[in-house]
Amino acid sequence: MHLGLAIIIFLLSFIVFFIFIVKSEKKENHDYNEKYLLSSVVASAVLSLISTAIIMFFVFIFTGAAAFINSLFSLDIDKNQLGTLVIATAVYMFTADHLFTAVIKYITESASMRLVFLFALRFIFIFIVCLFLSISSVKASIISLCLAVFLLLVEIIYHSRKSDEKN
Repeated sequence: MHLGLAIIIFLLSFIVFFIFIVKSEKKENHDYNEKYLLSSVVASAVLSLISTAIIMFFVFIFTGAAAFINSLFSLDIDKNQLGTLVIATAVYMFTADHLFTAVIKYITESASMRLVFLFALRFIFIFIVCLFLSISSVKASIISLCLAVFLLLVEIIYHSRKSDEKN
C-alpha cells in the first residue's frame, strides 16, 4: 500500500514540477527545444524524489503512531481502515491544515490558542474519517484523541526547536 502511495505521489509531483519547469524555461528561453527536455526531466525527477521522500517520511511516522495506538489500546482496527485513515490525515495535513493554520493565525495572535484550535480541528477531522470508515465512535474517539495529541506534540516540538534556533 505504501509503495503504491509513493508511486502516486512521485508521479503527481513529477508532472507538476515538469510543467512548472518547462513553462519557466519557455518564458526565459524563447528557443526552448529538445536539448532542454532532458535537463527538465532530470530536475523534475530529483525534485519529485525529494518531495516524495519527505511526504512518505511523515506518512510512515503517522502510520507507526496509528499502529502503536491501535495495539496499545487493543482497538482491533483493520489495517485497511488504518491505512485509509493515515492517507486521509496525511492529505489533510498537507492541504487543508495549512489553510486552517493561516485563518487561525489571522484570527488570534496567541500561539497557544492556535494550537488549541488546530488540535480541535484535527481531532474532529480524524473522528469524522473514522466514522466514515465504520469505526465505532468509542474507538474513533480514542484514536482521534491520541493522533491529535501526537500531532500537537510534534508541532510543539517543532516550534520549540524553531525558537531555540532563533536564540
